[in-house]
Amino acid sequence: MKKILVLGISSLIAISMLLACGDNNGGSGTNSDGSISLKFNFQKGTKYKYIVKNRQSITQEMMGKHITVDQDMDMESTYEVTGAEGSNKKLTVTYDRIAMKSNNSFKNMAYDSDDTAHSAPELRSLGDMVHRAFSMTVNEKGQIVQLDGFRELMPGSDDAPISDSSLRSMMQQAFYIYPDKPVKPGDTWNNSYSTSLGFMDLNTDNTYKLVSVKDGIAHIEMSSKITSHPANTGEAKEIKMDLNGVQTGGLDVDVASGLLIGSVLSQQIKGTFDFRDTKAPVEVTSDINVSGTKM
Repeated sequence: MKKILVLGISSLIAISMLLACGDNNGGSGTNSDGSISLKFNFQKGTKYKYIVKNRQSITQEMMGKHITVDQDMDMESTYEVTGAEGSNKKLTVTYDRIAMKSNNSFKNMAYDSDDTAHSAPELRSLGDMVHRAFSMTVNEKGQIVQLDGFRELMPGSDDAPISDSSLRSMMQQAFYIYPDKPVKPGDTWNNSYSTSLGFMDLNTDNTYKLVSVKDGIAHIEMSSKITSHPANTGEAKEIKMDLNGVQTGGLDVDVASGLLIGSVLSQQIKGTFDFRDTKAPVEVTSDINVSGTKM
């Protein structure tokens, strides 16, 4: 059950980082032929507030019994552009609040960084990430070229759900959404990436479609195919997960700035969980909502 919980947290953070389609100053805009250009070109000194809400249900069959874990998780974070070197931008990321509820037939747990006195001890390690900043450097293509300070957020965290290398790959999938050329309504583009979750790697193939542009807002539809394979780690020797699924949703992006105003995503994943040669079917469904505002 611990590993299923970890999967849920990792999945949320991977998706929540989708919010990082930040502020452009000349990088994005409407061209003379009616197409739009979207690039990663944050302006130094800008700051953004994002709220991510994830509602997730994890169902696992074990020894003929179905176990369902319902998880609600809210994350509030601040992104500040603190520097620029050429086309590379340095951002400071701070998690301002993390709240989580986890309910199953055996136990109910809750954590809120704003109310730690009434939080479950099992979830208090989430508080290690709150009000402590890490930084990353991103180039204009949306690639994470450097990540600093995340390991220090969770000292002694060899067993933490997210490592710095995992975070790098998950952050990259969020930033790496831009088309490599100007697009018009009806145009599509694709990308692929791999995300490490410690005991397994998730491969995601994405297709984006620009549906419309109205009042300076671009509406983009997204569909993804998700597959997994075991990671080459010591943990993977005991835990194996064979997962396949899809993710669909929509994003609203301000054309002039590139700011992600909001997104709604749905994810369905099915497969098997193999722990020490004991296999069990598992199904994960998630609904994720992201809203972003300039501070």
